Amino acid sequence: MNDIELAVGALTEIRKDTLLLSIAKEYLYEDLFLIKIGKNIEHNISKLKDDITVLKKKFPGKFEVEVETDSVLEKIKATALTLIDPNDDIIENFRSGELGRKLESDVKSISDAVKIIRVQVLGKRVSYTREDAILNQFTRLKDIGRSFAHTLILVSKILVCIILITATAFVYLYYTMEREEPLLKEITAIQSLISERQISLSQIESKREEISKEIKSLEKKDMLRGEKIALMDLEMEIQKLNQERDKHEAEITTRNKEIADKMEKIEEIKKTPFIKRLLRQ
Repeated sequence: MNDIELAVGALTEIRKDTLLLSIAKEYLYEDLFLIKIGKNIEHNISKLKDDITVLKKKFPGKFEVEVETDSVLEKIKATALTLIDPNDDIIENFRSGELGRKLESDVKSISDAVKIIRVQVLGKRVSYTREDAILNQFTRLKDIGRSFAHTLILVSKILVCIILITATAFVYLYYTMEREEPLLKEITAIQSLISERQISLSQIESKREEISKEIKSLEKKDMLRGEKIALMDLEMEIQKLNQERDKHEAEITTRNKEIADKMEKIEEIKKTPFIKRLLRQ
């Protein structure tokens, strides 16, 4: 293998398997596929580690930027080993996409590290094959898809909030806008009160007539002292009845004015379009 190809092949194979875990998680339900991918990654991690060692040895002096790769390689290898012997948790993490995302992050870290080493040793970045370029496009498309999905979810949440706020505002305005029914109920209650006052007036008039007859009867004869006192009491009772009558008549007049005002308001409501009543215009 020449210097230009060092670390390229192994890194490309690892990236292919990682991408497969991410984009094909809905289809790789069998443990057999996970085991195969895990073994491939483990094998290529060993090759990549050897290639990195060879690359570093080709640099005669001290690296301008020291790059530590062993820890990342060990993390990727540990993930590969869990795929070779997957338990229920690993399978669940794989199906949820968490395992693929974690591996993608680690592979990106080692890819960046290899680029830095190659630039310092060979003065060139990793040259990917056409197949790897296609895989890069898949990765970009997947990232775009994720971004679109997140945007769609955000927009959906905003729309739901707007709908809820609008619905709440509509319900509030609807139940608090002016209607005919409450006014009609008030008119009915006032009419009932007027009827009660009219009955009371009728009773007052009957009492006045009876008392008036008694007074006239007493006035026609020579009254004794006791009869004069009785006459005075009857006249005072007549005055009280007159006051009560005036009070009831005034209340009936006021209540009739209230009914007229409410009837006028009902006519206004009938003439006002629904949307104007809803928006208090």
